[in-house]
Amino acid sequence: MSLLASVGVLLYLALAVLWDLRERRIPNRLSAVFFVGALAIAGAEGGIGFRAALIGAGIGFVALLAPFILNAVGAGDVKFAAVVGAWLGPRVALWALLLGTAAGLFVALAYAAREHRVGQAMRSAARVVWMLAATASLTDLPTASEQESRLAPIPYAVPLAAGAVLAVLLDRQGWLHI
Repeated sequence: MSLLASVGVLLYLALAVLWDLRERRIPNRLSAVFFVGALAIAGAEGGIGFRAALIGAGIGFVALLAPFILNAVGAGDVKFAAVVGAWLGPRVALWALLLGTAAGLFVALAYAAREHRVGQAMRSAARVVWMLAATASLTDLPTASEQESRLAPIPYAVPLAAGAVLAVLLDRQGWLHI
């Protein structure tokens, strides 16, 4: 990843996280500007390539589409993952998502524990996993009730950004292999 791409993705991560923490949303305009920037830098000499940027964006988008349908994440989180994927490319984006999702699980459980809702959160998660495994389809999953959708409302950009930073650092050290 070029220095310009590193600065670009770090700037996007910082701005998106700040916005998500303050307003619990990530503006479309911010994501659009940085997505276009990611594509431009990817296509420039020394970039990851336009195709790799689009595949990375697709990985980010598709990975959070099911949680979005289930009301587990917001639309801003889906766009956030796509923009980060465009900056990082497919391999590092996949690792960033895996690490960020794992971090998000721990953050959500900590938040649920603080609200004395760990049991309820675990039952809801188990129900979704069971239904998905039993039907192998998202179409048969029941929609979350209003109460269930608010079990652990965290600013998800925070753990996703942490996963992205960790993935970039691990990749620079040569520790990520797929």
